[in-house]
Amino acid sequence: MGDGFRETALGGLFVLVASYLLVVPGRRLWGPTIDRVGEFGFLLVLIGVCIACGAGFGALTGIRFRRLLVGGAVVYAVWWLYLEVTAGPFDSPVHVLLGAFMLGGFTVGARLAGTARSRYG
Repeated sequence: MGDGFRETALGGLFVLVASYLLVVPGRRLWGPTIDRVGEFGFLLVLIGVCIACGAGFGALTGIRFRRLLVGGAVVYAVWWLYLEVTAGPFDSPVHVLLGAFMLGGFTVGARLAGTARSRYG
């Protein structure tokens, strides 16, 4: 397998682990955060955390943001299909939207790290 596949798989693994940590153990912080800043504020906080995580991961690994985007999209698609099969169809697109916002945040963070790396060496 080529370096592109490894980089994409690494990006997918990062998205899986980071998303799991933000959703499963981090879920108990969602309620208090929403109470303080509202739903829109919570969404902005979540995206900001994802950008910071993506930037840190991008700076540490040097992953290209497109590889992270592809790997993350594959992970989310498989995860969504798994949930559809095991839990039944979702009645709202909230899970898909949260995944899209989180993946977007991770990708923007990795892009920022890549831009900084190319500019400042």
